[in-house]
Amino acid sequence: MNKSIKIDYSSIFFDDGVKNPQKRFLDRRKKLGSLCNGLVILFASETHFNEIQPWAYAEHPICQEPLFLFLTGINQRNLILIIDSRNNSYEEILFLPKKNPKKEFWDGLQFGSGNSDSVERAQQVTGLQNIENTSKFMDVLCQKLNQSVAPSSLSLYWHESVKNKPIKDELYIQKSRLLSRLKRKKISPEINNIQYIQWDLRLPLDEVDKQHLIAANKMLTKAFKTLVKEIPNLEKENQIHGVLQGELIKQTAYGNAFPSIIANGKNAATLHYTANNGILDRSSMVLLDFGVCNYSMHSDISRTIPVNGEYTPLQHLLYSIVLSTQHYVESLVRPGITIQELNSKCWDFLESQLDTLFVKKGGKMKRHYDVQPHFVSHLLGRQTHDGDPFRDYKNRPLQVGWALSNEPGLYGEFEININGRIYKEELGIRIEDDLIVTNDGCENLTTCPK
Repeated sequence: MNKSIKIDYSSIFFDDGVKNPQKRFLDRRKKLGSLCNGLVILFASETHFNEIQPWAYAEHPICQEPLFLFLTGINQRNLILIIDSRNNSYEEILFLPKKNPKKEFWDGLQFGSGNSDSVERAQQVTGLQNIENTSKFMDVLCQKLNQSVAPSSLSLYWHESVKNKPIKDELYIQKSRLLSRLKRKKISPEINNIQYIQWDLRLPLDEVDKQHLIAANKMLTKAFKTLVKEIPNLEKENQIHGVLQGELIKQTAYGNAFPSIIANGKNAATLHYTANNGILDRSSMVLLDFGVCNYSMHSDISRTIPVNGEYTPLQHLLYSIVLSTQHYVESLVRPGITIQELNSKCWDFLESQLDTLFVKKGGKMKRHYDVQPHFVSHLLGRQTHDGDPFRDYKNRPLQVGWALSNEPGLYGEFEININGRIYKEELGIRIEDDLIVTNDGCENLTTCPK
C-alpha cells in the first residue's frame, strides 16, 4: 500500500470533534472497568435495529449500540470488546472481523484485523492497543475465565426491567448465544447485568456532548426558518417533508435522529403519523416532529404552526394552553425531580388550563385518551429515546447533565363558540424542546421559534 495515502475512517469512527479522541474513549472504558471491577464483555450491533430483510432495501444504515459507541466511537457491525479490571489490573481487547476488501467494495470501509494499516488506525483513534480477530474471542474469554482464582463472573449488558422482564432484542440474543457457547465448554460463570451502571456512566452529557446537542438544535432552527418561508408555496405534506429533509441533510453528515412527522390537520391527532402524504388544508395547522444527529448526539423537537400563517381563535386558544404547560414543566426541571413527577404535574396543569379556559367557556371536546396522551418527557443522548426501553428511569431522580425532552400535547376534536362564531376542528398540537439539567434548574437548548 502507498504509505503516502491517508485513509479516512470518519464514516465509521465518530471522534466527537475533539483533538484526542483516544483519551476520551479510554477514560470512559477505564471508568466502566472500575465500576464493574471484573470481566466485562460488550457486543457491537450485528445489524441495523430495523433490518430484517436487508436484500429488500436499498438503504439500511448501521445504528450502533449506544454503549459500544460511547466507549469506542466505532460505528461498525460485529465487533466485541473485553474489559478486564480484575486483580487491580486493567486490560482491554477489541475483536475485529478479518479485513475483507470484497465486502468493503459493497459496504464501504471497515476496520479489520489482519491488515496492519487498519489495525494501526483503529489503535490510534480509539486508544485500544490490543486488537485480535473475532475468531479468537471464545478462546481468549475461556482462558480468562478458567484462570480466575476467585469464582468466575462475567458482566454483560442487556435490557431488563425492574420486574426482571427482558426485552428479547439483539443484546439479549447476543447474551443468550454467548452463554450457550460457554455451557458447551462446561463454563458457568456468575452473570451480572451492567445496565444501571452504564446508564449512570453515559447519560450525564459532558461539555462536548452538550455542545454537539446545542449545534444539532441550531441546525433544526435554521431548517425550520427556511421551511416556514416555503410553506405558502407548498400543497402537500410530502413537499414540506422534502424541504425540511433537504435543509437538514445540508447541515449534518450524521443523518436524522428519527423519521420526521409532518402531520396536517386531523393527521396530527395520530401520535406517530408517518405517511406524510396528505394534502394541506390552508385553514389547519401542521405538526412537525423532527430531529438530527450531530456526531453521536440525537436532537428531537416539535412545532405546530398554521399552514396559512395565522391561527384561528380556537387554534390560538388551544396552542396557548399547550405552550403555557410547556413553560410550566420547564420551570420544574431540576436535579432530584423525577420524570414521573414532571409527567403528573404536566397533565394536571394542562387539564386545569383546559377546564378553565375552554370547557368552562362552553368548549366541547372528544379525545381518544382520558388525561395523558403520552409521557411529557424522555431522555436524550446517543439514542432519541435513551435510558432504557421500559422507561424505568422515570422514577429515578434527574441528575446534572441529563438531557431530556419537554413535549406536552393535546389531541382530538374540539368545538367552541368565540364571539358568536362556532369553531370546530380535529387537530393535534405538540410543542417540544430539548433541555439539559443544570445545578439549579435546566437550560433550554432549543432556539427554534414557537
